[in-house]
Amino acid sequence: MGGLETLLPAGGVAGILVVIIGYLLNANRVDRREYRQDLDALDGRLETERRRYAQLQLNLDEERDRRRTAESTAARAVTAVERATDKIAALEERTRSLEAEVRQLRGAVT
Repeated sequence: MGGLETLLPAGGVAGILVVIIGYLLNANRVDRREYRQDLDALDGRLETERRRYAQLQLNLDEERDRRRTAESTAARAVTAVERATDKIAALEERTRSLEAEVRQLRGAVT
């Protein structure tokens, strides 16, 4: 405490107040610098997260587009299968009809 004891007789209470105010101003400056550094770091993290969010949104939109395309393809495939099934049923019916005709013609010949 050698420094403070030498200031007290020379500056008195006013000197001590000046030293205290100086100390507080310096502490405030240091706090502001640390606060600014923390804010800058948070701003950087926020920007990183915003970019990440934008990329995730883009990925989500692309996945949705792929899903819609797959659903459309599946719907077209189902429609094609249904049409093919209808054609097969019609052909089977036509085959049965022709077989019946052939049986009738064979019966008429014999």
